[in-house]
Parts: sequence; C-alpha cells; structure tokens
Amino acid sequence: MKRKLFSIAFVAATLLSLPAFAQRTTSGTVTAASNGEALPSVAVRVKGTNLAAVTNYDGKYSISASQNAVLIFSALGYATQEVAASGAVVNVKLSESSSKLDEVVVTALGITRDRKPWVMQSKRLVERK
Repeated sequence: MKRKLFSIAFVAATLLSLPAFAQRTTSGTVTAASNGEALPSVAVRVKGTNLAAVTNYDGKYSISASQNAVLIFSALGYATQEVAASGAVVNVKLSESSSKLDEVVVTALGITRDRKPWVMQSKRLVERK
C-alpha cells in the first residue's frame, strides 16, 4: 500500500512540475526603428541564463526560452532592449544609440610585416634606373 501511494505521489509531482521546466522556441525578426531594415548579427540572450542566439542576414532569430523569460537584444550602434517572451513570435525594433560607439577599439597589435618583399622591390627600382 505504501509503495503504491509513493508511486502515485511521485507521478503527480512529476506531472505538475513539467510546465515549470517547459522550454519553447521563440523566434522573430529584429529591425532598425529608423528605417525598418533587418539587422544582422544582433545578440539575443535569455536574461539570467547562458542561452543565446545571433540574428542571421535577414534579421531572423530562434531561441529556446521558458514562458516567462525576458529576452535581451543588443547590437553595436543600437540601444539594448529587454522584451518579455510572451509569445512564440517576438519582433523587435532597435533604436540607434551613439553612446555604444565609444566601445569600439581598433589596435594594430599582433600584425607583423615581412620586410623581404619591400627590399626586393626597392632593388628592382634601383636596377631599372
């Protein structure tokens, strides 16, 4: 009798906890608010987790998220936006932000040149004169 009661309680607990762990696929398109063009390479993250995706060339993305998850959209040159994943399709329009452009740093560290071709070219120029 105890074993049967334990089995019923275990099955009931398992069935009641399934919706809490349910993941569904949320997809959509990310566009620019100014002109409506699709934005490629926008990072899409689920807040509080390690789940992430990137939009393709057409601005489309697909990510697994729980029903009450918050999606974070971020791209260079655009303001970061947080949106609730309320449905299966979540379309987002990002507005431009010039403050994000301060984060870009371009360096020439690690670039090496082979000087040999330049020496050979200068010898040829001297010989031709």
